[in-house]
Amino acid sequence: MSFYAVIKDYESVVCLGDYVGVSGKNRDSNKCIDLLKKRKGRLLLGNHDLEVIGGSNHDSDIRFVVDDVEYRYDYNIREDNKDWLKRRARMLFKASLHSRVLLFAHSYCLAGHFQYLDNMQIIGEYLGKIEGRDSIAFVGHTHVPGLFSFVDNRQLTRHKVIYQEWVPLEAGKKYLVNVGSIGEPRDGSKDGTFVLFDSDHTGVMFCHAKVA
Repeated sequence: MSFYAVIKDYESVVCLGDYVGVSGKNRDSNKCIDLLKKRKGRLLLGNHDLEVIGGSNHDSDIRFVVDDVEYRYDYNIREDNKDWLKRRARMLFKASLHSRVLLFAHSYCLAGHFQYLDNMQIIGEYLGKIEGRDSIAFVGHTHVPGLFSFVDNRQLTRHKVIYQEWVPLEAGKKYLVNVGSIGEPRDGSKDGTFVLFDSDHTGVMFCHAKVA
């Protein structure tokens, strides 16, 4: 399992949601949640998780289409795992590091719906709402890794994603780090993606994860 192969090497993790998979994709959502129970760290809820634990107003037979294939959410989540997610997971995690704001979320939540941070306009809008000149926002949801910087709330730059190299996040800028997806990449790669964060030197490293 890709998820286990990643988190087994790290004592503490921040997970940005969508532990619940979809039917027909050979994903064992209960196994993912069971693994999370054994790790230290922070858990954020994604739209898949909210659907299943009852945090949205949708019915229990919601379907959606990815690459012309229709899927349904995996509702075969054990009750103990649903209860655990309700107690442990949050919508937003905020911290500070050397006067910088750190923000962790599944995505930009607007009017009760997660937005896809997949174009420059909405990314600029999201970063513009984050306080301070020095901030780093970690998000997911799009299943596509990305790195963006924002200077003085007007100069937005998309940076090339480089794997297995540390990338410094300079002071005086806002950053958006999209961590991609471990189990279901949508960037044309067969490998999933996760991100390491170096809090001592304030940098990130994009890493590949083999999809099981």
